[in-house]
Amino acid sequence: MFANVAQKAIRKVACNVFDHLLQLDLNFHLTRQTGGLSRAIDRGTKGISFLLTSMVFHIFPIFLEISMVCGILVRVLPVRLLKPQIS
Repeated sequence: MFANVAQKAIRKVACNVFDHLLQLDLNFHLTRQTGGLSRAIDRGTKGISFLLTSMVFHIFPIFLEISMVCGILVRVLPVRLLKPQIS
């Protein structure tokens, strides 16, 4: 399921960039190195893939685990133990 969503997002971004490149005038394409542009697009899509993967498999589970531990502590321990002791 995650792979389908990630691939659709990457494909949509790459298609948008490619459509934008096709809309540019001929002078732009004659004066630029188009190989460098395709390399930049490829790096961008790989970066999006890396960000999505790290968000879904690393960052979200950490926040879920922290919130679950906090919820269990609040539910199990008495409130007086959770408050800081100021003397």
